[in-house]
Amino acid sequence: MAAEVATRRCQGVDCDKVAGTLQCPTCLKMGSDSFFCTQDCFKRSWNEHKAVHKTKSNFLTNLFPPKVVSEPDPATGHFNPFPSFQFAGPLRPVYPLSPYRPIPKTIPHPDYAKDGIPRSEQKFVGRHNITILNKEEQEGMRKVCRLAREVLDIAASELKPGVTTDYIDEVVHKACIERESYPSPLNYVHFPKSVCTSINETICHGIPDQRPLEDGDIINIDVTLYHNGFHGDLNETYYVGEKARANADAVRVVETSRECLDMSIALVKPGMLFRDPGNVIEKHAKSRNCSVVKSYCGHGINQLFHCAPNVPHYAKNKAVGTAKPGMCFTIEPMINLGTHRDRTWPDDWTSTTADGALSAQFEHTLLVTEDGVEVLTARLPTSPGGPIPMPVTEDGKDEKNGDTRSLHRVSGVKLGETSPLLGPRSNGNAPHPPSTGAISGLRDPEAEAGETPEDSSQQKAAIEARDKLKYIVPTISIGVFLSALDQTIIMASYGQIGSDLNALNLTSWIATSYFLTLTSFQPLYGKLSDIFGRKACLLWAYAIFGIGCLCCGLAQNIHQLIAARVFQGIGGGGMTTVVSILMSDIVPLRDRGVWQGVINIIYATGSGTGAPLGGILADYIGWRWAFIAQVPLCIMAFVLVTIMLDLPSQEDSHWKTKLRRIDFAGAIVLVGAVLGFLIGLDRGSNVSWTIPITIISLGVSIALFALFIVVEIYFAAEPFAPGHIIFNRTFFASYGCNFFSFGGWLAGLFYIPLYFQAVDGVSATVAGLRLLPSILAGVTGSLFAGYVMRWSGKFYWLTVVAYVLLTVGLTTITLFSGGVTENVIGMILGMVCSAFGNGIGVTSTLISLISNATREDQAMVTACSYLFRSLGSVIGLSLSSTVVQQALRNRLRTALHDSKDIDRIVDGVRESLDFIKTLDPAVAKVVRGCYGWATNKGFTFMIGIVFFAFVSSLFIRESKLTR
Repeated sequence: MAAEVATRRCQGVDCDKVAGTLQCPTCLKMGSDSFFCTQDCFKRSWNEHKAVHKTKSNFLTNLFPPKVVSEPDPATGHFNPFPSFQFAGPLRPVYPLSPYRPIPKTIPHPDYAKDGIPRSEQKFVGRHNITILNKEEQEGMRKVCRLAREVLDIAASELKPGVTTDYIDEVVHKACIERESYPSPLNYVHFPKSVCTSINETICHGIPDQRPLEDGDIINIDVTLYHNGFHGDLNETYYVGEKARANADAVRVVETSRECLDMSIALVKPGMLFRDPGNVIEKHAKSRNCSVVKSYCGHGINQLFHCAPNVPHYAKNKAVGTAKPGMCFTIEPMINLGTHRDRTWPDDWTSTTADGALSAQFEHTLLVTEDGVEVLTARLPTSPGGPIPMPVTEDGKDEKNGDTRSLHRVSGVKLGETSPLLGPRSNGNAPHPPSTGAISGLRDPEAEAGETPEDSSQQKAAIEARDKLKYIVPTISIGVFLSALDQTIIMASYGQIGSDLNALNLTSWIATSYFLTLTSFQPLYGKLSDIFGRKACLLWAYAIFGIGCLCCGLAQNIHQLIAARVFQGIGGGGMTTVVSILMSDIVPLRDRGVWQGVINIIYATGSGTGAPLGGILADYIGWRWAFIAQVPLCIMAFVLVTIMLDLPSQEDSHWKTKLRRIDFAGAIVLVGAVLGFLIGLDRGSNVSWTIPITIISLGVSIALFALFIVVEIYFAAEPFAPGHIIFNRTFFASYGCNFFSFGGWLAGLFYIPLYFQAVDGVSATVAGLRLLPSILAGVTGSLFAGYVMRWSGKFYWLTVVAYVLLTVGLTTITLFSGGVTENVIGMILGMVCSAFGNGIGVTSTLISLISNATREDQAMVTACSYLFRSLGSVIGLSLSSTVVQQALRNRLRTALHDSKDIDRIVDGVRESLDFIKTLDPAVAKVVRGCYGWATNKGFTFMIGIVFFAFVSSLFIRESKLTR
């Protein structure tokens, strides 16, 4: 059954030896394989070998990469299904997967066996009630765990070089059926196989495929059985061949993981806090120069595969609950040689170390007894594998630690011996599941000896940055201040700008043109900052924004102003996005809401300053200075960030390689789609819905939106809106909240000052001052949300309440702007309510996204949040503007149908607010009434938009926030 391993030759100069698993690190980064027999051979061949890198870095190929197609091997038919994915280490998937292996219908199936959805578990998501098993249920757990141990031992006995992991899956599958059991992983959330096999750098959830095991591999086999209504779960990491046993790094990570499990089991007894094992595990792992994976944890197990409690494996976690007799759960520490960070393959299952370093895992199912713990999946005397001595130095001490303690003792208890603490059936020698470990790569001969891994330096930089938060936050927040200042300083000036340029009906373009490029570039900044570094992207954003501000101030007509705003939006997209990503990098998650509140205070300061300042500038100096005055602030921000912010670049590959990974095609198509939509709405509301340009623009927009989806799914190497992020339930719901809330509320903020100026006849200064309470309420709401989430560790109900307040607030504005009566105080109260709710929602949805994202996806998830905020702003404002302009045009013609100058009046009123002052008082009163009626219809439309934000919030899933 075992496949023959193909002989791999060393690529060294004049060397024809059999190659090992060592690869050139530069080739790995470029996505190609190049194996060598030894480090010395690689060093000797370096001058000749590095020429290969130049060949692979052809300029045109990097800028215009050909479509990557993985061709099956002619001899075997095997292929790599993800040829364009940048793997962290040398391990590659080998497809095709074998056909689905059926389970006889006579064997009881769990509820997810048919459609992959564990509905029984979903009922308990977010709950912390821990099941206590009665004696009968405990016997059921003992039986299934005993069977699971038998199956794991059978699978482990088949391990040897040349055996494929698919064969291991077949062995496990048959062994389960022989024991009248269902293999729990099979179709669990659509997992395609009966067992998880995690090789080398794979942390967990490896999918069995056609790759033969090699001498020197380490492999984790994770077995779970479902028998008579109960699940039993365990795993161990094994050495494949003698080379693995002789590999000091492999032995260190495997035995450290084994010891971590043993030590944590020694803690288990009634009264143990579920947060305690993590302290012991991380302390011991660090003593061995290893790290602990934080993305996965132990879990409750009984009639459900996964349930409360969660048992994190890292220190200072905030796990909830205390162990009591009858509780059943797993502990399964995943230990890495390098960074604790992980990344997931495109199969959405295989989790590997982010740096390609080796990883190992062991797992047991544990039952808390009256006086200790029973290890239900304990090793048997005949079980394969088991501990081997840790590599020792010449002085006889444990390598890396100087520890001479025998590996066969844990917490003073010999493995295999019965102790009151471990319980009558515990032998302490228990394994744990998913393991990842990457075969050590070669060192670049041109690199300095003893250099630290890139990820390690980034972690240190992040820790140092965290210690300097009080200095860093003001520095990076200047851009946030500028972004807020720009929006409100212009918002209070729209009326004056439109009047001066004789284009009041086009003033919505001043906002939508800015948001057009803002929308397209915000998600790109997530990927750009991953590749070029946070600091470089932030500096670029400041520079572009400053140049755009200067161009806006010098614009001579509405078209030049719109073009300058388009350019300015490129920089604006980065100023807030990169800052948010930076905060996610350096601020603990549970404190993120509070620091986001601080950022929002700065945002509010900008907003609060901008609204009245914009009005004053427009009334007394000129609206152009609202733009020009921001240029010195951009220069100051650029200088301070250059000096103060010291972070390493994210990657060190060549710039041409980096450019290949940017989804420019997706951005261009999205800009075209949104632009077509805006032009169609503008021409329809201002001219006619039946003219060719309106129809063509809207038709092209629909086609380009469809093309954007196709590009993102099928063509983009690294899409800025990845499907696995966008269509995740919680992410999609949070993005829906962002889209609809910003679509409704930003349109409200645009038309409220225009309402005050057109209907009440107040100056731009007064209109700006009337916005001030709502701006302050928005910041208060954000701070309130931050402290509530810090106190409770939850965000679901807070988010729902936020969008109820936003909807109620906009309804109040509508009622007091002519819906029932006209009252400025009532409108301001509605604005305060809306802003307070939106302030809560902005912070809580951001935290919901970050808390549910992997470390690898955090930047992209955050950037997509800004994408949906901006898309909502553009589309919501455009639709609202269409409603207002259409209503105003129709109302004016109806109200002034007896006037001889009706066309002149309608055109003049829609081009300049100052035109109203030239009209006869009686006519001016009618015109102001028409303005009030039209904007009230716009507010009504906005209520419908933000209501969908409330609906979206109901679909967000709660998750506990950690520090």
